Amino acid sequence: MERTGELLDSDSASSHMSVASVNSKRVRKRTRDCADSGSEPVLSDSVMPPPKVGAKKGGRGRPATTGKYVGIGLSRREAAAAMKAAAAAEKLEEDERQIAALTKRVVEGRVTRLSQSSSAVSNIDVEAEDLPASDLNQRLSDAVAAIKRVSRVSKGLSGCSQKALKEATASILESAQVLLTRTTTEETALLRAQNAKLVAQMAELRKEHDELKEEMKNFSPRAA
Repeated sequence: MERTGELLDSDSASSHMSVASVNSKRVRKRTRDCADSGSEPVLSDSVMPPPKVGAKKGGRGRPATTGKYVGIGLSRREAAAAMKAAAAAEKLEEDERQIAALTKRVVEGRVTRLSQSSSAVSNIDVEAEDLPASDLNQRLSDAVAAIKRVSRVSKGLSGCSQKALKEATASILESAQVLLTRTTTEETALLRAQNAKLVAQMAELRKEHDELKEEMKNFSPRAA
């Protein structure tokens, strides 16, 4: 019995060796055939080809912008820039117009005229020293307003320079108010002097009127 088992084991081992030899020969033969045909050798029937890599899916991001839409975006940016430049030019023109108006008021205030109530002598120019305190105050306010406006629209001025102008104008206005309160007596004297001048002018006009009447009387009898 033991002898029979040994023989069976020997036959089984021989059978396995024969199968392995046959498989080895098949592999070598396939290798030679592949070499002759120029293809890749296949080592085993169980070898599987590598899995194919799938195509990369598109992301959720924004698709590439074509030339058509790029042109539209550029046109919009150019239009926005043009509108901004036009608004800046319009603002600059308005600032210059206001500054010109303030400058005109300052210049006209240097040599002003009497009020319309004095129509008899409305053609007489009045210098600064002859102006009442209210007119002087208005002249000062106009000049300060012009300085403030220029300092606000001047882009070349630094922050320190703008602050200096602001403080200077505030100091001028404050000092002017103090001076106005101190000139009550002088203002009264000025008004009296102006009144006396008007009285003298009216007297001169009456004299001229009387002389003209006398001439007319003398002329009438001669004509008759």
